[in-house]
Amino acid sequence: SSARIWQPLLPKLTARHRVLAPTLAGHLGGPPVPTGGATVMERIVDDMCTQLDQAGVRSAHLVGNSLGGWVALELARRGRARSVLAFSPAGGWSRPADLQRMLLIFRVGAVLRRSKALPRIAADPRSRRRLLRARAEHADRLTTAQTAVIFEDMAGCEVLAELIGGARESGPIRTL
Repeated sequence: SSARIWQPLLPKLTARHRVLAPTLAGHLGGPPVPTGGATVMERIVDDMCTQLDQAGVRSAHLVGNSLGGWVALELARRGRARSVLAFSPAGGWSRPADLQRMLLIFRVGAVLRRSKALPRIAADPRSRRRLLRARAEHADRLTTAQTAVIFEDMAGCEVLAELIGGARESGPIRTL
């Protein structure tokens, strides 16, 4: 997702903390993925280091969801994290079928984003809950606008194919 997914939480967080909510490279609204010989994941983490440097942040308490969780863990390896809270970090799968399920979720999201039925689906709490079951425990509590953001971000993730390919090659998160 893009940084927009964090918007509902920002008012409470920014009241007491300095908050940086970046969008990862290759995601909708984010910078392009840097080119180079490293894996796509390493290049995304490199870009996040650049974004932190540009914001004047040497280290921070990091929170990430899905791929952002994996990025936060990789930033910790690089000494950029004071602490990490990783929600359902990508790369945490144990079976190839888990990776295939994730790919299917993104494919369905991209198709629905282009569908004329999306507004109707997004407006119905039961439909949201069923459709987004793998992404959110209580998707029925999302607003129609929040649901649209999720599908826009899924469809706009330009780096997805490369991430999936890289994940197949390199496997899940490496342990220390």
